[in-house]
Amino acid sequence: MILFIFLSWCDQIIRHFREFGSENIPKVYSFDASVFEQEELNILDLVWSVYGKYDAKYLERLTHYEKPWVNASVDKNED
Repeated sequence: MILFIFLSWCDQIIRHFREFGSENIPKVYSFDASVFEQEELNILDLVWSVYGKYDAKYLERLTHYEKPWVNASVDKNED
């Protein structure tokens, strides 16, 4: 069930940002933090502190070296 919720959430994010394609998404300078729990804000801060300095192309390359992506690519090429 948790995986389904996660995949659904990812799909929503992909649809929302699809218009940018492989270009950088414009920076957000303010947002409504009140919609998040403190634990969620802590996670967002951690993710931003680690990955916020990178551009879209670097992040794409970074994810494409992770095992799930590599395995999915290998499986797709075997068809």
